[in-house]
Amino acid sequence: MLTLMLGASASQGITIIATIILARIFRPEDFGILAIFIAISSFLRPLVTWRFETAIMLPESDADASNVQILCALVLFGMCGLSLALILPLKVPIVWLMSDPRLGEWLFMLPVSLLVSGLYQILSYWCIRKRRFRGLTVLQVVQSAAIFGFQLALLATGLGGPGALILGLIAGQAVGAMLLLAYVLNSDAAFFGRSFAWRQVKESLFLYKNFPKYSVAYAFIGTSGKQAIIIILRLLSEMRVVGQFSLALRAVSVPVVVVTSPMRQVFLEKAATELKDGGLESFVLTLLKWMTALGTPLLVFFIFYSKTLFRTFLGTAWENAGPIAACLAVLSFTQFVAGWLDRVFDIKGEQKLALYWEICRTILAPGTLALALLWSHDAVFSVAAYVGVDFLCMTAWILLAFKVAGFAIKNLTVQDPSF
Repeated sequence: MLTLMLGASASQGITIIATIILARIFRPEDFGILAIFIAISSFLRPLVTWRFETAIMLPESDADASNVQILCALVLFGMCGLSLALILPLKVPIVWLMSDPRLGEWLFMLPVSLLVSGLYQILSYWCIRKRRFRGLTVLQVVQSAAIFGFQLALLATGLGGPGALILGLIAGQAVGAMLLLAYVLNSDAAFFGRSFAWRQVKESLFLYKNFPKYSVAYAFIGTSGKQAIIIILRLLSEMRVVGQFSLALRAVSVPVVVVTSPMRQVFLEKAATELKDGGLESFVLTLLKWMTALGTPLLVFFIFYSKTLFRTFLGTAWENAGPIAACLAVLSFTQFVAGWLDRVFDIKGEQKLALYWEICRTILAPGTLALALLWSHDAVFSVAAYVGVDFLCMTAWILLAFKVAGFAIKNLTVQDPSF
């Protein structure tokens, strides 16, 4: 996991530098259109693989896992083809709803974005299963650098505006996916050929049926709750506010991406071992307490210094993003501490319960934002209200995860002797 965290740190370091440079060049409105494009693609991303990529980690044999991977790829290509067919009739309603014709110029790139990001996700799980963390880390950094490089190159060609940001993002994603594909095939192409069996692919479809049945809905609803914020802000405020919110969220999410994303990928494998050995509760408690200790200084820093940071590094056009970032820091803190706990529901086979809870959270938090915006017309106040409700939801969710796992909730308050 440390290797993955180092890769995520280097990748996020590039992203931070890129953000500082690009924010000086592009307007908040340009980042707002990029944020809406990413929101739409994020809505669809859990659907394009039916979440079968998570199941790559579960089979005991690599041969069975390789057939699960083939199943993922088949679903991915089919769903991307379907998205291409749907984007043409849906383009006009989406542009009308978002009230910006510039978005319509780039919606046709959505299937491409879904394809390359989905392929990268599938291959990443295979690499984690094979413990090829170093190669995955290098490619993660290369992808971040490629995105930034393409965005600057497109700007240099005179494209400018949101087009350079969107096409640069997709081109960088494509480079990362193609390099990762080459890396995996170089090591395992012959093994995939020997292991391939249509019967195993079909059996995997039924064996892991709970993933598309519940995990897809859980991931889709969870993603919808996050991305709905972008859509609500666009519907009830200006594109400038959407851009400021998206950049504020990107800034406070750096610790989450660096630590939580690699942890979620590795936790499923590690927790399965701890479950067999009877040490899962101790393992989870230790992680929670260490993450809280690490995350608290970051939370305090963002709350008190966000406005100064945005004004100093990004310019006065982004100064109003500072108070938004201070509010979102609380949300980032909860994700940093416990964002990986959703894997407990997978391990215990309680995806259905996780789905129901995520539905409640998705209704409550974005609904609070919408009501606050309608009542106050103040973006900072509304984001603060949204964060407050979501914090309460996350706290209750942690308690629910403990109950599902059969852990003693009172142990959350017991001092760990390793501290």
